[in-house]
Amino acid sequence: MDAVKNIMLTSHIWAGFALLALFWLPLIFRKGSRGHVWVGRIYTWVMFGVLFSAAVLCIHRVFTGNWAQGFALGFLTLISFNSLWYGYAIAIKKRLTNSIANARNAMFTIISIYSVALIYVGVQYNQVLFIIFGLLGTLPFIPLALAIARRTVQPEFNWLREHYTNMLISGGAAYTAFFAFGSRIFFTFPDNTLLAVLPWVLPTFIALMGVTWFNRRYVK
Repeated sequence: MDAVKNIMLTSHIWAGFALLALFWLPLIFRKGSRGHVWVGRIYTWVMFGVLFSAAVLCIHRVFTGNWAQGFALGFLTLISFNSLWYGYAIAIKKRLTNSIANARNAMFTIISIYSVALIYVGVQYNQVLFIIFGLLGTLPFIPLALAIARRTVQPEFNWLREHYTNMLISGGAAYTAFFAFGSRIFFTFPDNTLLAVLPWVLPTFIALMGVTWFNRRYVK
C-alpha cells in the first residue's frame, strides 16, 4: 500500500506542477484554433490523471486516520472532476445532449449531498473550511432555485460559456490544491489566521472573476 501511495504521490506532484503551466496555454491561443484545441486536450488529460491520483491519496488518508483532510480533499477532487469532464464534453459536442444533461444532474446531486455533509461535519467539529467548501458546493443550485422561486425562464444555453466557466473552475481547483499543499515546499501560512484560509478560497475567487470577464467579452 505504501508503494502505491508513493508512486501516486510522486506522479501527482510532478503532473500537478505541469498542470499549473498548462492551464494558461489555451488562453494564449485564439479561441477554437488548432493550438487552443490541442493544448486544451493535453491539459484535460493531464488533469484527469492528477485527479485520479488525488482520489487514491484521499482514500489513503481516510483509511489511515487522517479522515478530515481526506474528506475535504475528496470534495475538491469531486468538484474538479465535475467541472473538467463537463467543460470538455460541452466543447466536444457544442450542445447539451441528453446524456450530458443526465450525467450533469447526477453529479450535481452527488455534490449537493457531499456539500450538506461537509457543512454538518464543519459545524459539529468547528471546521470553518468544511463549511466554506459546503457552501461553495451549493452555488450551482442558487440560480436554478431563484429562477424557480421567481418563475422565470432559465438563460438560453450557451455552450461556450459553459465550457470556459467549467475549465476555469477546474484550473482554480488545481491552484487551490497547490497553494494549500504544494506551496508548503516553499513557504507556509500561519495556522488559525485568515491567511490559513486564504489559499483555499482565493483561487476560486479569481476563477469566478475570470468567468465574469469572459462573460462580458463573449456572451451577448
